[in-house]
Amino acid sequence: MVPRSLNLVQTMNSINDTFAEDENSQLLYIANVNTKLLQAFSIILPLIGMPGNTIAVYILHRMAGKDSVSAVFIKSLCVFNMIGLIVGLPRSIAKGVYENNFIYSYAKYCTFSQWVVCSLMSVTTWHIVLINGCRLITFFPSFKCANSYVGPHATIVLVCIACAGSELVVILLGLSYFYPAYSDPGCYLSRASLWAYIHFLIYAALPFLALASFNCILYYITWKRETLHSAGPEATAKRDLYLVIVLSSAHFMMTMFPTSFFYILPSSYFDFESAKGKSQSMLVYNVSVVLLYSGNCTNYVFYTCLGKRFRKELLRLVAPLCPKLCPKGYLEKALAVSENDPDSEHFSEKSEESRKKSRQSSMAKAIDVEDMNWRYDGSYRYTSSKSALTVGEFYSNLQPGRPGRLKSNDQRSSRVSGGSDSDGSSKNEWIGHRSTSVDITDGRKNFLEESSNKILPGSKSSTPSDRSNRSSIPKTGPQTSDPTKPKDPHKTESLKTNVSVKSNGSRK
Repeated sequence: MVPRSLNLVQTMNSINDTFAEDENSQLLYIANVNTKLLQAFSIILPLIGMPGNTIAVYILHRMAGKDSVSAVFIKSLCVFNMIGLIVGLPRSIAKGVYENNFIYSYAKYCTFSQWVVCSLMSVTTWHIVLINGCRLITFFPSFKCANSYVGPHATIVLVCIACAGSELVVILLGLSYFYPAYSDPGCYLSRASLWAYIHFLIYAALPFLALASFNCILYYITWKRETLHSAGPEATAKRDLYLVIVLSSAHFMMTMFPTSFFYILPSSYFDFESAKGKSQSMLVYNVSVVLLYSGNCTNYVFYTCLGKRFRKELLRLVAPLCPKLCPKGYLEKALAVSENDPDSEHFSEKSEESRKKSRQSSMAKAIDVEDMNWRYDGSYRYTSSKSALTVGEFYSNLQPGRPGRLKSNDQRSSRVSGGSDSDGSSKNEWIGHRSTSVDITDGRKNFLEESSNKILPGSKSSTPSDRSNRSSIPKTGPQTSDPTKPKDPHKTESLKTNVSVKSNGSRK
């Protein structure tokens, strides 16, 4: 008969063996999850992120507003996203696919890798802050700094220097490094070091506070101006911009915040003395890394694909490659709209020849040889947009003894026939040139005598004295003369006899 105490010991041993088997199976399961996770995302993320960022940079470079501050910052963000994927993912690929921790064998390589990766992540984070800051300025029309600012490239260089320098200080002064699952020096800052919190402040806390402040300010502006409920294209654009900033801030919290927060987790959160604690910490770290590089692959979407102009340029680029995927008629309509869009590149790259032709046709319509119309003061004037008389100039012609805007009938005939005056003035000289002075006293008297039996439009009296009042002079545009109608010989003769022109080579 087996003693009862021996049975109890055997039972406890069997229970311990069961727990050990369960723990081993859990560790094996966690290790498999880590491996499969890194294998999947280390291959999928480059296939998504690299082409996406490249296409975004190419389309932004084709757009009409490619030199704007926001466009420069977005292109720089895409470039740093690609650099981060190139630098950070090979280590994950080697570890997940080949199960080889080659970079952790040398402490100096690990330290250098830590500095480069953290610097790139910090630069990417602050690019997001800069882009959202530029978008925020557009809500303040009176604040013209965003439109007059011409140094986005210098700002990018300063951000890179500041982020790299701060991360270098953090790494050099963070004297102890460790990797949770291995005894080799790894790419973690010690949680016992103060510099881990400084890194968290630079990488996550300050950008998060800036983005949160932007969202609060935008919500207050949209609520105060009632933009959230008002209609119209401007209000719709403001709402779309507000949505972009909110989504980009939420995306930042979901992707970049977990990795930086993992640095300052308390040491008691994971039991690093046991294999289970190390496996759990590795799983949490790998998930945060996957989220981090997923952010590099997708953060540009909120700044590009949500924009109307970017979608039009993307459609123009993709349409020739897959014309059968678009519904019938939709492609032609979308491209026609984008070609007529003043903000698109196609509109801005119209040939100079077509523009010159349009200008010449408009000038030909505006300049005509018969556009010298008879006015109530007995004068002619050139009715192009440059020489149109103002109200003050018109009234000054009615006052005796003051310079007017007249030329003699001979000069007018010479200009109409395409010749030049005796003083050498060309046919393009307009009648209102300031070098000519005319005494129109007699001409004004003759005009009033001839029009004594006429009632001017807008006048209340038919007497010559009332019609000579300035208030009775109509302020209408020029009256187009009929080229086939003969000119009044009496009016022409009065001009020839009473008008004296004083110019270079004076002629009377």
